[in-house]
Amino acid sequence: MVIAITLALAGITLAVATSGAEAASLWRHAFHIPVVVAALRYGRGGVLAAVASVLLYAPFVLPALEREGATRPVLEGLLTFVLLLGVGVLSAALAGGARRQRTRYEILATVQRALDGDTPLDLAVARLRACLQARLDANVGLAVHDGTRLAVSGATRVARGSAVAHVLVSGAPLFVSDGGRNGGALRRCFVAPLGGRGGVVGALAVERVGDFAADERPRR
Repeated sequence: MVIAITLALAGITLAVATSGAEAASLWRHAFHIPVVVAALRYGRGGVLAAVASVLLYAPFVLPALEREGATRPVLEGLLTFVLLLGVGVLSAALAGGARRQRTRYEILATVQRALDGDTPLDLAVARLRACLQARLDANVGLAVHDGTRLAVSGATRVARGSAVAHVLVSGAPLFVSDGGRNGGALRRCFVAPLGGRGGVVGALAVERVGDFAADERPRR
């Protein structure tokens, strides 16, 4: 796909060059196609494709600006710069959001399959953690109680004063922006309460090296 996008950018640039219209060439609008394709396929790659498109189209616009000034074709060419960058950023953002949403639905479906049947609590919690651990790029811990005892997966117990213990008592989500360092990289963690008919029945802890997107963090 990278090769196809590169060839498309090169082909469009050649079409602009051979059209004879330079900055006013209608072929400039075709740059949007590889930009959108790159965003859908690679997310932030759409921004890189947009920057590449601007750099490839700039030699047709900037010399005309220097020779002729701010003529209508030149202004349209400058507007194309803005549109390409805007489309690249917006497409990348939308594609990233759609990808995260699809991951959430896949996680829910996997969790539902893992908890099918009359499964003992300890086994259900272990299966649930395994599902989440496989789907998320993070370390996952779970603590669930059934009113008499607390089933824990991902740790031996819930330490007193820990973030999980705090969430189990308060019922409010907690985001830890500094969870220590792993090989020089900062670790971050969020803990979300698990609700049931009787209130908070457990907590989910997710720890990752690096940051969480704003829409991935628990909301108060």
